[in-house]
This record gives sequence, structure tokens and C-alpha cells, in this order.
Amino acid sequence: MAEATPQQVAQLAADVIELNNKNESDYYHHDDNNQTGHGLKKQAVAAALNALRAHGMVRDGYPNYEKFGFESQAFIDVTLDLQDDRTSEKEIRKSITDDPSVILIYTVFGEVDLRCKVVGFNAREIEKTAMKIKAIKGVSSSKTFMIIDETDDKTWRKRAASLIRQNATRVGEVVQRKRKAQNQDDN
Repeated sequence: MAEATPQQVAQLAADVIELNNKNESDYYHHDDNNQTGHGLKKQAVAAALNALRAHGMVRDGYPNYEKFGFESQAFIDVTLDLQDDRTSEKEIRKSITDDPSVILIYTVFGEVDLRCKVVGFNAREIEKTAMKIKAIKGVSSSKTFMIIDETDDKTWRKRAASLIRQNATRVGEVVQRKRKAQNQDDN
């Protein structure tokens, strides 16, 4: 069995993250030679998926950026200046998210308007992204906060489970409403 190249594994990892499917066969794109779109046979896809999971690079469809080599992470808080009628928040958000190193963007209330989570291979890349954001028309200021430590997977899972258990009644009501709405949509 031919081993996957690093590029093929990276492409497969990107598909796992984007598709977030648990079924391994969802990553097979069959052709006449039993090959996938990555140029890998089924066995190589299975081996690569097992390696990604075993090394903690992808957990439940979410990437562990640090294990992919993105060793720097930051939050960039952005304050907007929407005095110019030609620039909208939607356009600014689009400009920010055009940079693939911006992995999350939140609209927030308070002293800032947007909070972006950014990853990079090093602090220099974070700085470049921050400068790009600052240069976007309609951004009046930004502040970068480098992340030096992140809650580990086991800890955040326990905390999330605890929060849900403490609010079981409310969470149960939300789940019931969503199921009811889904059933109505299906009919």
C-alpha cells in the first residue's frame, strides 16, 4: 500500500474539518481504480484518518491548529468607523474573512465591534494579519491579544458537560423546540 504524501494528508484533513463527517466512506471519491479524489486508495485514506485522530490533529471534526504547526494564535479586537456611508459592517467582515488565517469572527457589544480569532505559524504572521485588518477601510482601530495557553480538550469538554447538566431543564426545552421545528420543516 502506497503511503499518503504530506500534501494528500493535509488535503484529507481539510476535508475532514470542512465536511465534519464521522463516516469514513464520506471521504472516498470512487473512480474506476478504486482511488479517491486525493489519489489515495481506501486503505491509505483509512490509515491517514486514523493517524490524524490518533495524533489529536482533528478531534470531532475540529482542528487542533497547534498540532498542524500553527503555533501562534491571537484574538484581534476591531473597532469600526461606519461614518462613511460607502462602507458597511458586512463589507468589512467580508474583507476580514478573506484572510484564511482568520478562523472565527464574532460581532460583540462593548468597547469593540468585532472579535477575530487568528492563527499563524508564528507571531510574525499574526502581526501581518493584524496589519491587514487595520488597513481595511472602515476599521478605526484594532488591538491584538496573543494567546499563550488554551484550555485542553478534556477540560473544556468537562466544563461544557457541567454547564449543560446545570441547565438541563432549559437545554432540554431548547432541544424539544428545535426537534419540533425540524419535524414541521420535514412535513
